[in-house]
Amino acid sequence: MVGLRLRHSLRHWCRQCRDDSPHLLAVLLALLAVLCVSNAPTTYAAAPSVQCTLSQLVAGVNCTERFDFGRVTLVITNDIPLDEPCPALPEEEEEGGNTPTPQTRARRILSNRVAGLDIDGTAAIGADADTIACALSATTTWKQLSRFELAGYQSSVLDLTVLLPAASNLKYLLLTDNSLTQVVNSNDVVFPSLEQLNLAGNALSTVPRVFHSMPKLTLVSFYKNRLRALDDAYGNPLSLAPTLNVLNLHTNFLGALPAHAFLNLTALNELYLDNNKLTTIHDDAFVGLTRLTTLSLDNNPLTTLPQRVIHNITTLTTLSIEALQLRTLPARAFARANALTSLDLTANLISNLTSDTFVGLSALEYLDLSANAITALAPGYFSPLTSLNNISLANNLITTLPTDTFAGLTKLLRVNLDRNRITQLPDTLLHAAANLSILGLAENGIGALPSDLLTSHTMLTGVRLQANRIPEVDVTGLTRLLNLVLHQNPLRTLTGVSTLLALRTLNINDHQLDEIDLHDVFHLSNLITLQVAADRGRSATHAAVDRQLYANSAWLREVQANMSGISTLDLRNLAIYDADLALFNETTLSSFGIGWSEMRNESFLQAITPSFNDVVQELFVTHTQIPEIRLPDTIEFGGIHVRNNPVLTSLVIPSDATYVNVSNCPQLQNFTARTVHTLDISGTRIRISPALCVTLGESSLFARNMLSFEHDAATTTALQEMMHRCLHRVQVLDMSDNGWLNRLDTVRAGTGDTIALTSSAVETASGTNLQFRPTIPIITIQRSPITCTLQLASIRTGSSSLSTVVGFSYVCSCSRGFHQAGDRCKPTRPPTLEITLGTVFAVVPLCFYLTRLLFRRRVRFLHEQKELKERLLQAEQADVLALEEARKIGYGEMHPLRRIAHGASGEVWEAEWDGITVALKVLRQNVGFFDAAQRQEFDTEVKFLQRTRHPNVVRFFGAGTTPTGLPFLVLEFVPFGSMRDLLRSDLADVLRKHLRLAFDVASGMAFIHSLDQLHRDLKSGNVLVSNRLRAKISDFGTIRQRLGAEPQPHAAAADVPYSQEVGGQTLQLALTAGVGTPLYMAPEALPGSEYDQKADVFSFGVLLWEIATQRTPDLIEQELPGYQGPMLATLAQLLGDGKRLQFPTKFEVGFPSWFQGLAEQCMHQQPHERPPFTEICHRLTSTSKVQDLHDSML
Repeated sequence: MVGLRLRHSLRHWCRQCRDDSPHLLAVLLALLAVLCVSNAPTTYAAAPSVQCTLSQLVAGVNCTERFDFGRVTLVITNDIPLDEPCPALPEEEEEGGNTPTPQTRARRILSNRVAGLDIDGTAAIGADADTIACALSATTTWKQLSRFELAGYQSSVLDLTVLLPAASNLKYLLLTDNSLTQVVNSNDVVFPSLEQLNLAGNALSTVPRVFHSMPKLTLVSFYKNRLRALDDAYGNPLSLAPTLNVLNLHTNFLGALPAHAFLNLTALNELYLDNNKLTTIHDDAFVGLTRLTTLSLDNNPLTTLPQRVIHNITTLTTLSIEALQLRTLPARAFARANALTSLDLTANLISNLTSDTFVGLSALEYLDLSANAITALAPGYFSPLTSLNNISLANNLITTLPTDTFAGLTKLLRVNLDRNRITQLPDTLLHAAANLSILGLAENGIGALPSDLLTSHTMLTGVRLQANRIPEVDVTGLTRLLNLVLHQNPLRTLTGVSTLLALRTLNINDHQLDEIDLHDVFHLSNLITLQVAADRGRSATHAAVDRQLYANSAWLREVQANMSGISTLDLRNLAIYDADLALFNETTLSSFGIGWSEMRNESFLQAITPSFNDVVQELFVTHTQIPEIRLPDTIEFGGIHVRNNPVLTSLVIPSDATYVNVSNCPQLQNFTARTVHTLDISGTRIRISPALCVTLGESSLFARNMLSFEHDAATTTALQEMMHRCLHRVQVLDMSDNGWLNRLDTVRAGTGDTIALTSSAVETASGTNLQFRPTIPIITIQRSPITCTLQLASIRTGSSSLSTVVGFSYVCSCSRGFHQAGDRCKPTRPPTLEITLGTVFAVVPLCFYLTRLLFRRRVRFLHEQKELKERLLQAEQADVLALEEARKIGYGEMHPLRRIAHGASGEVWEAEWDGITVALKVLRQNVGFFDAAQRQEFDTEVKFLQRTRHPNVVRFFGAGTTPTGLPFLVLEFVPFGSMRDLLRSDLADVLRKHLRLAFDVASGMAFIHSLDQLHRDLKSGNVLVSNRLRAKISDFGTIRQRLGAEPQPHAAAADVPYSQEVGGQTLQLALTAGVGTPLYMAPEALPGSEYDQKADVFSFGVLLWEIATQRTPDLIEQELPGYQGPMLATLAQLLGDGKRLQFPTKFEVGFPSWFQGLAEQCMHQQPHERPPFTEICHRLTSTSKVQDLHDSML
């Protein structure tokens, strides 16, 4: 293969030379621009490479002269500066004395370079149709072309006619990752040899009509386009490709499949419809696909699987319907799929299976039902699956297993029941599976194993039983077992380890064995991982070994040779002595753990250091009586865990370390290390030093419950300087649980700087140079006299033209239960007398209430039902009035500190009330006048919050009015501000890794909807984030009863001009809309139609998109760049046309495809197709567990 790979863009050159036409270099550069390295579908050995400069090519130097045949890569380096004129070629004469044209000379030069070489791949970079046509007509050599790749095409329409010179032998045509909206073949050029057409990554909205000229086409890919339907006005163009074997329609916008959707594709073997918008599939959609073997429908919003869909494809061998929304499966849904060997039903909502669900699947080998909602399995569910060898039921809610769950499944090799709620296993559960290879029962609540569950399956190679309650395990005779994972079990008896001759991994950490016989493992020569750490809650386990054998050099060498393959060794809380470590002298350890209560010196390091790798990823030394430790100079350590050593006073680490944890070493004072990325010194006596937050804890510092602090001037100054350094340098500072941290002026001086969130210096409008850093640090001080909260602000910069940047600071105050006295925060004295009197006086009303209650019970038998209801109604009204009265707060009790926000219904202040920091929300004044709608909105919020108590909803303390008559609310103060602000900051990298934020919002909204309420203004600006990165929903001024039930007579507001700023604000809109934020609103809400709770679900889908992309959710900007005009009508039109926010082509790490699918389903056009928040909560938890399981297996 020959290709020309350009190291510098020639786009400018082509444009310049085209303007200077007919200069020779114009054509030459055009030809060079269409040649580039590309990988053919088959695998080739690396082609020889030759370097050549652009000047050499222009001068006629034959750079490929030493290659007379075969494949070669010609690397072109552009050595001509862009500001120099194009060099000219020597003049030539053709026969007859005519001077050849520049095009002819360029073609000859190029032909000389590639003469005799096998050309089977080209790529067009930044070319247009004329350039491609010119290049391919240069020489007859192109007639041998078999693979053509177009990339960076500068037009939205491609006419395949330009490929005429190469059409005869072209087999592979790759038109990927361009901006093509149309592909045509205006002259009906025939491609007689074309086998594969790849149109992935374009913007096609319809299927092009080009297949009639491709008689041998076997593969077509429309991956990541915008197809909304397969048919056009003349039918389905794909029907003109009867030879197709593979059709990829993954990631498009197909919403439905009509009957006979794939007519005439009788040769089709594989069909991929993943990640579309399919809500309906006609029963006869797949009629005629008589050779289809693979069908994938993953990640579509399908709620039901039509009864006959699968019946019409009797040749299927692989069916994947992962991450749909199936709750049930049709009876006998697969009865005619007799050839099916693989069925994937992962991440649906299936809660129940019927006895005939899998009838007909006698050939099925693989079945995955992970991450559903299955609670129980009835007998006989899987009995038709006589060929099954792999079944996964992980991440369900199964509590019990019938005795005959797997009866008759004699070919079963792998069973995965991890992460369920199983507590007991039937004795005969796996008796039929004589050849079982892998068994997963991890993270259940299993209390005991059937006596022969393992020993009767001698073909086992992997067993996962971690995180159960199993006390006894027998693995005798499992000679093929490779991996035995039993950690986090109260294991008291383990039998048969010595028989596991093939074992590579043994993990029984946290066991409760009284003794471990090391002789059981000394002959296991295949061991790589040996983790036998005992439960730390009990005395050390005795390590049984005949130490007299250490004098037998032959025996010792044999054991050392057998142990030489171990790279991970964990011996914590095991009674191990220095001499025992010689048994592992031939290992190369990258992870090592040791420590027990009788270990009193560091001599173990001398014994084990020869066994270390040059780089040790993890070192654990815990629960010892060692006073001093110095790690070896010659070893580099990644993570160092020297925790819970009660007499340790000194630790020296000569090298750099990524992570060091010395927490809970109460005597540790002297700590030395070169550099430590993340440092935990909690529960130690390490003094504050200038190295903290510089070389020690340069990224993160945890200093909780520090045991030694002197309130002298030097120490106070050192604390202030350290906090100042940390604010400017680290990502995380945690100083929680420090009762001595009570000097408010010291902490404020260390954390009060306002810092610009930029990567370069900033000068304010007044000329002040601000300190800056590109990320916001997380500073946490909890359960201490002082607490600090993050404050974000806009800072005006520049002198001539003003602009703004985001700045931040931390505002510190006394914690709840403390009050400021001078410069200190002191405990607030409990009002003992008041509490006592209050209790006494409360008893009288309580007794009265109980007496009244008994009396009312008596009255219930004496009065009519109607009279009883009236009395209950009166009592309920009295209770409500009492509750409202109890939550009234006087404005004099409030101490406003600073204004932190203002919105549609008022402004919000940070304030102090009753010794705690709260948020004070005051109804905004409008020239002294408040209309009825504002008052009604405020009253609605009060009444709602009085009934609200949920961890993901801001807490309500009370309400009142200001001296000027303005109503106010007292709410929980959430320190990190809104999710909108954090998503626009560098903390977004932290937030995006926490899918729990999305779960928190869904959980809070599920609670709100359970009260028969709507929010109507759900957006990132109304979601607050706590210092523990948990989300809380706020701003309930727009909540009211379901709108269809109580329409309000508001006049419809006129449309407003479009701007992104206005679109992101809460606006008064139309008849029943009340208020809302246009960019987040559902299609039915914008025009003011009746709508219900599903409008909140749509807004949640927009919020999911915003979490994933960290961009403003502006549909108008996406679809109509540069648009100016009315906003509301345009948004309504776009939404009505089915336009939605598009996820990036390359989806961000941490947000898998199911996350995108959930967001898109929440933004469905039809409200009834959007899932309720209860279902969203389930999907966010179950699918994230699947991802965690997948990550743990990598």
